[in-house]
Amino acid sequence: GTADGEEKGEVCEEKVSEEMAEVSAVRESEDASLKGGFVLAFVDMTLDVLGALITKQHGGGLSPWAIQLVRFGSAAAMLVAGSIIIRQAYKYSPRSAWIELEHAGEAGKFKTGTPPDWVLLPSSTKRDWMLVSLAVSLTTVTASILTVYALFRLEVGVCLTLTSVGPLYALVVAWIMHGEKPTKRACVGT
Repeated sequence: GTADGEEKGEVCEEKVSEEMAEVSAVRESEDASLKGGFVLAFVDMTLDVLGALITKQHGGGLSPWAIQLVRFGSAAAMLVAGSIIIRQAYKYSPRSAWIELEHAGEAGKFKTGTPPDWVLLPSSTKRDWMLVSLAVSLTTVTASILTVYALFRLEVGVCLTLTSVGPLYALVVAWIMHGEKPTKRACVGT
């Protein structure tokens, strides 16, 4: 009787201990992900400010359209070139020469000579491409051109402040359009 109870208690304690270890590992992973997100957001903000300052100082001879053509044309060329280079490298190099870039267990494993999914150019339906093109034309193209026009007419700090409040409006729009009620953390930016 007592030995069985003690044995069951030990098994129960082991299971609780294992579950607590799993919860702790998940929390550590989430904390690391959150910290990494803040670091990336800070780097993004720093590069955005630096780019705005350089554009304001040296872009006066170009129109906002020309600036965006250089910006997006070079970005597109770099993305396509990078994708091609990485795919070719995976195709012609032994797998042992590459470090796995994804660390999510089985999701991070791939066959020799096969690049990870993030390297491959996407394939979607015609409707999806049309919707993505519309979204890109509204956000990435039109908004960026308007930002450059504003940058040449306002002080850099004022322009960047005004363009940085977009996420606050996005909270309200997402709530209205998708029913995504903003959390307190989202409202303060975390």
